Amino acid sequence: MQMTGRGATSESILSLFVARGKKFSARNLATAAHRVAKFGGRGNDNVRCDRRVIALADACQRCIREFNPQNLANTAWAFARAGIDAPQLFAAIADAALSRLGEFNPQDLANTAWAVATAGIEAPRLFAVIADDLANTAWAVATAGIEAPRLFAVIADVIPSRLKEFNPQNLANTAWAVATAGIEAPQLFDAIALAVRSLLGEFNPQELANAAWAFACVDWKKDPEFFAELAYIVVTDLDALDDRGLSSST
Repeated sequence: MQMTGRGATSESILSLFVARGKKFSARNLATAAHRVAKFGGRGNDNVRCDRRVIALADACQRCIREFNPQNLANTAWAFARAGIDAPQLFAAIADAALSRLGEFNPQDLANTAWAVATAGIEAPRLFAVIADDLANTAWAVATAGIEAPRLFAVIADVIPSRLKEFNPQNLANTAWAVATAGIEAPQLFDAIALAVRSLLGEFNPQELANAAWAFACVDWKKDPEFFAELAYIVVTDLDALDDRGLSSST
């Protein structure tokens, strides 16, 4: 089924879905959703109000167990980008993603997280797991020196609203990774600073050192007392810092 050709439009894809949708595979459905959102544009009223799009969402939901991680990510991204009100579909995607989380690549995981968060779906179990995965993924990508601007852009967009699921290590790793990658995300660092303060007593010295280095690296100066608070906690237990942590905090 041709949905990716030069002449394809959201209208032609939706017409194809109406004519042959019953024969669409999970991959066909995910591709159709992705292309409709891509060609239709963000928040397009014509797409958002089109009954065929709602029918496509219903078809995706019925076949959700047949979707692989990329299908799930593409479908979630598509309906969130188009601004489609499909809470049952997003809830189904969240459940399916949770059961197959280990199969996601970092970008698909980030896109799925962004979409579910954008749709306003409460999925605490999913985000509790994703918080750890996103933080560790960001840390691994930055450590390897891999340029992944799209991944970090999604992470910076998703994380501020989900920081309640982050533990101290997640917060420190995320701050360190974003700073190391050279990503400008002032709102993200504002949010991380608030989260760090709320959990300050739970950080170990290494995590505090990494967080302090990250905030200094991006020249975050919104609240000088923040650094004083970090320094006070760090110096109370310098013996726990390894050489890397000590050098990072100076």
